Amino acid sequence: MPLNKDMLVPEIPHLRRYALSLTRDPAQADDLVQDCLARAIEKRALFRTGTNLRAWMFAMLRNLFRNSVRSSQRKEAVVDDDAATLRWCHAPQDGYTEMCEVARALDTLSAPHREILTLVVVEGWSYEEAGARLNVPVGTVRSRIARARGELTQRLKTYGAHEAAASGQVAMPRGPG
Repeated sequence: MPLNKDMLVPEIPHLRRYALSLTRDPAQADDLVQDCLARAIEKRALFRTGTNLRAWMFAMLRNLFRNSVRSSQRKEAVVDDDAATLRWCHAPQDGYTEMCEVARALDTLSAPHREILTLVVVEGWSYEEAGARLNVPVGTVRSRIARARGELTQRLKTYGAHEAAASGQVAMPRGPG
């Protein structure tokens, strides 16, 4: 069955999450997803039936993002990271604070670490799939995942300590007895 628009619709939430991890800005992510969908429709003859549509779309989205970064670097655009982080945290639900802390910590990771965590942890790709899409060996994927998780854990511990100190909930050392 050839690629059609109905096949693209279920991929939109996955594309948006991936775009958010790359851009850290919801408006830019939406624009990137829209550009990716338009490109997929335009290039649908290049899609091979029986291959992984999501992987094809992610590669296209990543290439569009990289092109836009190169273009914006030439224009020397400035991105307000704090504003982008705050826009991630708008849902009033259980775990709101934790979600904000994770989003803020994720935003501070390097692009390769943020990207690999999104592909493997959020999207559920295997290490082999992520390595193939990023053109890196599986060992590099494992290394990046380990380092990214370690950095994320450290940052979350740091945020937790700062939050506890700010709220007066600093743990007091326990004495004997």
